[in-house]
Amino acid sequence: MKCHNCGHWNRISVNKIFIEQPSTEAKVKAMIPMYEPLEIVNCSKCGKVIAESRGLISEKLENPYLFPNMM
Repeated sequence: MKCHNCGHWNRISVNKIFIEQPSTEAKVKAMIPMYEPLEIVNCSKCGKVIAESRGLISEKLENPYLFPNMM
């Protein structure tokens, strides 16, 4: 996960879960991957908190290289 303060990439332990989103077509299920951090993680470079165990992280927001049009 990229630190919002200094831009350093850090590795964090997460549980990957899928959240179903409403779809316009009845036979199609839209599943959005979300990540739940297992612990509070500080950036290894600047020391700021980058992930807390009580929140979900969306892959679209944290990795702009996977979804360049979403930013």
